[in-house]
Amino acid sequence: MQAVPAPPPRKPRTQPPVWQSRSSDICGKAIKPSFFGKLGAAVMLLGLLCAQIHAAAQQPAPQVAVNKGLNGWLFLSSELNFLRAPIFWGAAARGISRSQNPDHADPMVAIEDFHKQLSSSGIQLLLMPVPAKARIYSEELDPQDKSRLAPDPFDSFFQQLDSKHISYLDLRPVLSRSANPKQVTYCKTDSHWSGVGCVLAAQAVTKQLNQSHGALFQKNSNQKFVEKWDQIEAVGDLSVLAPDLRAPKETIAIRRIWQGDAPVQPDPHSPLLLIGDSHTLVYHDFMAEQSGLLDQLAKETSIVPDLIGTRGSGANAVRVSLLRRSIKDPKYLASKKVVIWCFAAREFTDSDQGWQTIPIQR
Repeated sequence: MQAVPAPPPRKPRTQPPVWQSRSSDICGKAIKPSFFGKLGAAVMLLGLLCAQIHAAAQQPAPQVAVNKGLNGWLFLSSELNFLRAPIFWGAAARGISRSQNPDHADPMVAIEDFHKQLSSSGIQLLLMPVPAKARIYSEELDPQDKSRLAPDPFDSFFQQLDSKHISYLDLRPVLSRSANPKQVTYCKTDSHWSGVGCVLAAQAVTKQLNQSHGALFQKNSNQKFVEKWDQIEAVGDLSVLAPDLRAPKETIAIRRIWQGDAPVQPDPHSPLLLIGDSHTLVYHDFMAEQSGLLDQLAKETSIVPDLIGTRGSGANAVRVSLLRRSIKDPKYLASKKVVIWCFAAREFTDSDQGWQTIPIQR
């Protein structure tokens, strides 16, 4: 019997996805081609949506910039991070500083270098870190945030400054709530001190400098300044950072200062130089005018200081500006007797550029 040849193998049927078919039949009913076109588009969109949801789930949760406290108080999250550090100088600085360069993490190195440079030119450095609002008003913190605060390290820090003969002003007792039970020394919805806090700081500076440079004040005692208390309404920077909290405008008492009948203007030939972060500019350059630390120092000391301020970090930028100013005018530092370096205490760990050693003149 002749063998019957096997039939050739069937080629596998290749069918396009169902949403690309021109026709089909489901449950015996003819389906129009447009049905699968719409179905395919829907499936594709659903896939894209699922992919986006998955990608979003892999992203780290956004960091909160503002922590809500009690009774309408708002606190900067980076300030709370700073207050969780038991020590922020020396070898410990490398583990807590945001500095991109670990070699610039220790603020004490830069502070001591700046002090020595100024001293060699016959200028006194007065270091004035502004205490964290969350430390002064810790009772207004959320209980969970308050429980995470480390013990206050500033007694130890100031002892270190004493050992290096670096002058400083401890503003903690000056701005404390116990010393000012009827006055608010910090803004509730802003990261800066209040107008009252600014005045108290200027008075404390004057008291300390009067002990070391009393003759300087007597020489300029003929300066005439006029003061007037006023009130402003302002939207705090913490309110801007956290609009979902819907914090209301804040009423802030300020003390406006005039030199004669004109606003106070920085004096480049002054024996006092004020440098630092936005605490040197608030109420003078923004939020209000004629009411900032420069204005209050002029009123209290009868000396109009010069000013090098920045709205950013007060760690390095202002010292770079001082160097540029002394390069432009080689005699600029000759008239200076005291440099007041004022910045938020959180800068000790929060400066992403760290604390660099910067020359004061070429």
